[in-house]
Amino acid sequence: RITFSNRPISLSFIGSFGFYERAKPIKAAIKISKQLGLTDYFIIDTKYGRLDYQSYGNILRKSKLGLAVRGVGFDTYRYWEIPYFGATLLAKRTPLVIPNNFVDEESALFFGTEDEFKRKLRKYVMNSEEWKEIARKGHLLFLKYHTPKERVRRLILNPIKEL
Repeated sequence: RITFSNRPISLSFIGSFGFYERAKPIKAAIKISKQLGLTDYFIIDTKYGRLDYQSYGNILRKSKLGLAVRGVGFDTYRYWEIPYFGATLLAKRTPLVIPNNFVDEESALFFGTEDEFKRKLRKYVMNSEEWKEIARKGHLLFLKYHTPKERVRRLILNPIKEL
């Protein structure tokens, strides 16, 4: 069962820098989080080891916001895992069109610039508890449309029925 209170971590990111386009917003997030005095949790994977999935999930369950920045592909698992574990998805906007996607400031938080990133952290983490409702709506939207079972049903089984 997911709870949306008692989340001691304001912002988390667990992953690797990957390439420049991912490293830049992650480094900016670390800098901004420190400037704002947030309780953050950044683990940058190295070739020497990775965090196991149970520990990863536990960190997201303790996070108000989880940062998702895509890597070399058009998608990232983190984009789906964050709402699954009940944290608010904080993601860099992407040109990818996703059916039944999260909605900015309703079921997720999206940003394009560092200033927008900082503004949303101030508004939703420092100055209100609104992140809880956004996290709850994001979690419910994920369960309704984006679980593996729902994806198979919507993308494979429904089109077969229509043939």
